[in-house]
Amino acid sequence: MGELFDITTLESNDTIQTRRTYGTWWFGLTAGGNFQKYYGNIYMPEDPNRLTDTLRNPEHALLGGIGGGFQDYGFFAEYQPAGGNWGISLRSYYSNKRTISASSDKIEVENAGGFTKTILIQTTDPQNKSFVDYYTFCPSFRLNLYKGFYFLFGADIDVLKSSFIQHVAFTNNPDPIVETRIFDLKPVATRYGAHFGMGYDLFVLDYNKGNRILLSPFFTVGTGTAMFNKNGDGISNPNLSSFSLKFGLSVKFSSDKEKNDTLFYNPNAKEVLSTLASAQIDRGVDYQGFTRQELTEAPNISYVAIPEIVEQVKEEPVFANEQAKEDKVVKTEEKIKVLTSEEVVKLKTILYFSDTQIQLNQQMKDYLASVAVYLKEHPKATVVIDTHTDNRGLPAENKKKSDDRASAALKYLLSKTISKTRIFAKGNGDIKPVGDNNTDEGRRKNRRIEITVRP
Repeated sequence: MGELFDITTLESNDTIQTRRTYGTWWFGLTAGGNFQKYYGNIYMPEDPNRLTDTLRNPEHALLGGIGGGFQDYGFFAEYQPAGGNWGISLRSYYSNKRTISASSDKIEVENAGGFTKTILIQTTDPQNKSFVDYYTFCPSFRLNLYKGFYFLFGADIDVLKSSFIQHVAFTNNPDPIVETRIFDLKPVATRYGAHFGMGYDLFVLDYNKGNRILLSPFFTVGTGTAMFNKNGDGISNPNLSSFSLKFGLSVKFSSDKEKNDTLFYNPNAKEVLSTLASAQIDRGVDYQGFTRQELTEAPNISYVAIPEIVEQVKEEPVFANEQAKEDKVVKTEEKIKVLTSEEVVKLKTILYFSDTQIQLNQQMKDYLASVAVYLKEHPKATVVIDTHTDNRGLPAENKKKSDDRASAALKYLLSKTISKTRIFAKGNGDIKPVGDNNTDEGRRKNRRIEITVRP
């Protein structure tokens, strides 16, 4: 995820291909909201103006309820090492306001006239809500999962900014009365917690050919330490805390890391007509280790015969072991042949000596050396390499074997200073036979490498 390519043609007709990947440092803004489920108690008397008269003014436990709030704008910073699957981040909020919701059970009290009044004590009324507001800092560790999704966990540090706590008494005596007073219940100065959750990095904008903007929606769940201190006037110690669900959006910016590859113009190169070597349409194929590329679309063809083998290597005598045979092949001198335009557009098929052979034989090296010369003379040309096996062995083993064969061909062309971006190498395992796997001759035909140069 995150690779972009820019192509620039210079006045000299040389071509510069720039490969851009995500930067390691990201900065931006973040905001969101929260949902709180409070647990534990806070304590309030029937009349907050007579705290010391505990005999006729007893305190009552208010059980935590449900609250909400918002996380005002804040700042975001993140570090992700290049090629890593982890990162660290810090979200800091200028305001993290939470409404405080708690309520007592109904209290029945007999007054002097013999009537029974009912009292309900809460922290909210229809017009105002109690709240606590914090400066909040959230350092987190992230683990990248799949195509932009990530898991995060970390700590929450709340530093008290402001608070507003009400004592709201709903009384039926027998007529309903609502009395609202400010209550001096002191929140703790610093509160600690922990969170975990998930997020998703969504690519939004590439600007100035070197900078990215991502949107990163996320959510976390967490909890923390108690929110209030004892108020010092005889009220019992409160232990109210909450489970929180936070959701938000970060907008983050970064500068790309760039790597340039120069394709030099050859004024002596001749233009070659583009001819399709195969009617197969490979659209957006992921070749191992490379970026998705749109290949040329073939015309509508109702039937295409399996390509015939252009050349094949004569079966050689069996050696004591495969390594001895490969060592012998490596020592043979390469014969570089200049390819003609007609030869280039043909599908070149070369067979492997045996089922276990991974390294290139001399004929493969000779042909790939000629391909390298052609690619250097034609900067816009590319090469597609497909390797195959017979069906002996497990499918996974055959796929691994063909991948190793493709990798050997790739490394050989790289050693000839051909850019990675011009080579598309893929191992197909045993899924595309051209011969009968029930016969020795058929299996021998299936152990092959197919090389196609695209002008």
